[in-house]
Amino acid sequence: MQITAKRLEVIDFAGPYAKTPGSFAVLKKSPLAKFKSPVDLVTLNEISADEQKTIDAMRELLKGKVIGVQTTTIHSDFLDTYFKSVAEIRKYDTRKTCCWI
Repeated sequence: MQITAKRLEVIDFAGPYAKTPGSFAVLKKSPLAKFKSPVDLVTLNEISADEQKTIDAMRELLKGKVIGVQTTTIHSDFLDTYFKSVAEIRKYDTRKTCCWI
């Protein structure tokens, strides 16, 4: 479970034991496949100026696209927060139905 400010209100976490970053799977010919971020990752607790620039650049690349994500995950929350206004977010019960061909 990802540690977030909202979850800290009701859960006392011992601390992270691993980090599993999210990623986008796109066709090789997609402009997003060629995108190079100035940051290694975007954290979810506090977005820095460089992270916001990365999100803004990705928003432009994903404008009008459809993004599949597993429901009730931190990744789903992230997409709702930062991409819902520019892309269609389709939510699936499992990763198997969402993201694998």
